[in-house]
Amino acid sequence: MKIISMEMIISGAALLFSMISLFISYRIEKHGKKFQSYFDIERAALELFRMPIENDILNKIYFNKIDTKLPAPTGDFKSMTKDERSILHYGTILLAYFEQLVELAENKELPEGVKSTWDTWILECCECPYFIWVWDCLKGHYLPALAIIIESNRFDMKNDR
Repeated sequence: MKIISMEMIISGAALLFSMISLFISYRIEKHGKKFQSYFDIERAALELFRMPIENDILNKIYFNKIDTKLPAPTGDFKSMTKDERSILHYGTILLAYFEQLVELAENKELPEGVKSTWDTWILECCECPYFIWVWDCLKGHYLPALAIIIESNRFDMKNDR
């Protein structure tokens, strides 16, 4: 019968401790990044809510009616008024935010129960003609998963303009 030396026991325990520490560090780092990403998204939402307060024209993106005829959704700045360009820029930021949320949700990096809070926001935007106009100008630049959400819930601009 072979006797295990004290050095082997200590080496084995040190190796096991190192492996457990590495695993715990990995889990902490993974969760830390997950929650850091989520908190970055929350801070961005606060900025998105603040922008229309500071520039009232941006609120139009949430209106259910269009008060003027919008240019064709080509993204051609030359044919747009200053207000339309402002709405387009704000809509671009909003779409980038929604795209990040979709990506976090796909990667399961959102805390439990958070997805439903922004799902409602996206769906409400899909009912707003100005938001859909922005989407129509820029839709080729976003994740297919976001396109599916918006296209399947979108306001029909042709029938309701």
